[in-house]
Amino acid sequence: MKTEPSARCHTELADTEPANAKLAEFQRIPSRWAYNWHAFTAGQEFFVAHAEHAGPSVLYRWDGTRLVPHQSLAAESGRAFATFDDDGQTYLVVACIAAPTWLLRWDGGQFTEAQVLDGLGARELAVTRCGGLTLLIRVNFILGTPADPQPSLDSQVYAWDGGRLAEVATFPTCGGTDVTVLADADADADGGTGTGTVEVIVTNSLTPDLRFAAETVRYQLSAGAR
Repeated sequence: MKTEPSARCHTELADTEPANAKLAEFQRIPSRWAYNWHAFTAGQEFFVAHAEHAGPSVLYRWDGTRLVPHQSLAAESGRAFATFDDDGQTYLVVACIAAPTWLLRWDGGQFTEAQVLDGLGARELAVTRCGGLTLLIRVNFILGTPADPQPSLDSQVYAWDGGRLAEVATFPTCGGTDVTVLADADADADGGTGTGTVEVIVTNSLTPDLRFAAETVRYQLSAGAR
C-alpha cells in the first residue's frame, strides 16, 4: 500500500535500565519536504512548529494526548523558526527561502502578524541576549534561479527595540545553512543586562562558483547596553 511521506514524532519508553530504553513510533505528521522543527510554549500551551517546503508550514499544539494542527504559519518554502518573549508577550519568527521572514505575536489564541522583515533566501534563525538586547540572527542560503543561482549573500543581525526588529549588522554568507550561539563568560546570563560578547558559529555550504567547499566561520558579537 502506498503511504504519504511523513515526518515522524517519537516518544521514549521509560525503563528501569537506561541501556534497555526503546523508541516506539508515537505519531506521524503529514509532510512532503520538511526542513525543521521548533518546540516552545506560549500562553501555557506547548507548541511545535513544522517547517515545510512543498506546502504549508503548520503550528501544532499538544492537546494532552497528541500534536494537533493549530494554525498555518506560511504557505510554502518554510525553513526555520525562532521564539522570544518580551513584556509578557511571546513572539514567533518564521523564515522562508522564497518568501519574506515574518514576525508573529501571540494574541492569546493565535499568532498574528507583527512585522515583515525585508529580503528572501532565509535558511536558519537564532535568538540570543547580548548587552541587554534581544538579538535575532538570520542566516541566508541562496537567491536566484537554478539557471542563475546567487549564493553570496549578506545575512543579518536584528535587535528588538520593544516594538519591532531593527537591522543592526550584516555578515557575509555563501550558501549559509546554520547558526549556533555560544555565550562566553561575559555574556548575558538568564536574560540579564550585561555588556558581554556572544560567540556565533555560522556554516556555509557553497563557494561563489557553486562548489561544495565552503568554510565555517566563527564570529564574536558584541552590543552595548540600551
